[in-house]
Amino acid sequence: MAIRRRPIKTPGEKVAKAVLYVLGRIHCLIAWAFRLIGRIASIVMKPMPWSIRLAALMVLLGGPMVVIARGGRQWYIESMGFTKELTAHVDFLFVEVFQTFDAFAKVGVALGYALGAMALLGLLRRRFVLQLLRILTAMACIYWLMVTSFLWYFPDSVAVHCEKLLGGTDGSQIWRNEQWVKWLWACVPFWLGCIVMLVCLWRKSVCEYYAQPVSDESLIGDRIYENVRTHGKDPQYRTSMYWPIGVYMLILFGPMVMRGCGWEADYEIPLGSGKPVVKQVQVKRIKKKKPEKLLLNMDSPIIWERPKIDDIKILDELKQETAETYQANKNIGKLGDGGGDSGGWPHGMANARVRFIRLKYSGGKDWDVNMGHGKDYNLLIKFSEVTGFKVADNTEAKEISRLALFRKGKAPPFVYISGRGGISLSSRETKILRDYCLVEGGMIVADSAGGHFDRSFRSMCKRVFPGKELVDVPDDDPLYREPFLFPNGAPLLWHHAKTRPMGIKHEGTWVVYYHSGDMGDAWRTGSSGGSKMLADRAYKLGINIMYYTFTRYLNKHNPPQK
Repeated sequence: MAIRRRPIKTPGEKVAKAVLYVLGRIHCLIAWAFRLIGRIASIVMKPMPWSIRLAALMVLLGGPMVVIARGGRQWYIESMGFTKELTAHVDFLFVEVFQTFDAFAKVGVALGYALGAMALLGLLRRRFVLQLLRILTAMACIYWLMVTSFLWYFPDSVAVHCEKLLGGTDGSQIWRNEQWVKWLWACVPFWLGCIVMLVCLWRKSVCEYYAQPVSDESLIGDRIYENVRTHGKDPQYRTSMYWPIGVYMLILFGPMVMRGCGWEADYEIPLGSGKPVVKQVQVKRIKKKKPEKLLLNMDSPIIWERPKIDDIKILDELKQETAETYQANKNIGKLGDGGGDSGGWPHGMANARVRFIRLKYSGGKDWDVNMGHGKDYNLLIKFSEVTGFKVADNTEAKEISRLALFRKGKAPPFVYISGRGGISLSSRETKILRDYCLVEGGMIVADSAGGHFDRSFRSMCKRVFPGKELVDVPDDDPLYREPFLFPNGAPLLWHHAKTRPMGIKHEGTWVVYYHSGDMGDAWRTGSSGGSKMLADRAYKLGINIMYYTFTRYLNKHNPPQK
């Protein structure tokens, strides 16, 4: 009796059928692409003698080994992103381990050079050459087995012994897992190279090429090659397994590949559960002098024009303004959010490095004014001194279009923009900036370095935020209260535009903070002639801005439970 199938009627069944059909076509397309690549490779390599093919494999296997092994311990430590404190701690605890690692490095250099030499010796069609090739390849396999074991053991040991320096139990485990994924992924090409080399050296055609007699039966290399080429006894099962393996590899290594193809690396905020270091202060105010009066003789025949007696130079104003002394009474907790004694944010990332990103724009000049070491990087150094958090090796500059390439919830909480000239934005850049602030939750920190920047930035704000106006930031705003208290609001510094700090709010928080007083100039080494007190207040204002943006950004993407 024939079984009659019920016709597909429901929308869900139709959708499922369509999805399966599409997946099937994709599967066939991928298989066809691999077959095409294999045929092209076969056509290209078939005319080449085995000595040339093996020489190319030896060079590809040995060259990177020499480059990596010559870097030694220092290169390995630097690639892990250790702080100076953690590096010293690790060097002290793992002296014997590093001696073993140095031995690995020396063996790797020697083995890499030996493989390069065999690439030349392999041109001789002699039986002993084939044996040497097999021995060296086997040694390379053993070497990478030992290196892989070390790369598995060492991060785990560091995570156990340096738990506090890596952000506690969770932070150390996250760091260890990241190291495992990174280093084991780096070993994969070398393992594949060794395996391919061994398969080739145990093929019948290679043995015959090097004048080694073989039996009529196929060798193990031929059997492995045919098994891979034909997918074994059950091709359908083998090819179907490619899907789960491929999806798993995509989930595990996909983010790394995407970043290499243009995606931006996530902006991570330090993990922890701290509360702000609030400084209660007593302000010693400067007594204001009474304005001078000019007495005129009304009976005098001379007409007097009153001079501007109270005109004061900007640097004199700065000296008077920064003469206020702040006396800290008490420190509470550490910088962060969420309570507790360890600094950081509950939804941050362990071992994260704080970065300072500035916008690169067209239409004007000096977009990179006061950028780099000895300039805006000083703010990161001061931030690290105050908080203990790790910071990036330098400040960064990114085009506005790059903001759209950050993952949601992993974009920079703030971007810095400065200059002395015009600002020209395309319609796409305008939309990206608007979405970055209003949708993603980032903040634009603008800083006038003089010139036409003030006028240009105000015009830019009208385009990016239509219907919103720049307004004064009140002296009692939360931005001026944590972690450092500014009872009189932000310092004016050089106030190029002669205005108070202004901003734009969205849903109750600032999305734009504009300081017309050239904070970047105050962050410079030497503070461009300003006093040390001036630089100190500028640094503290920058730290307040960073704290405000970090807390606000994480609260937006991980709202606290009610």
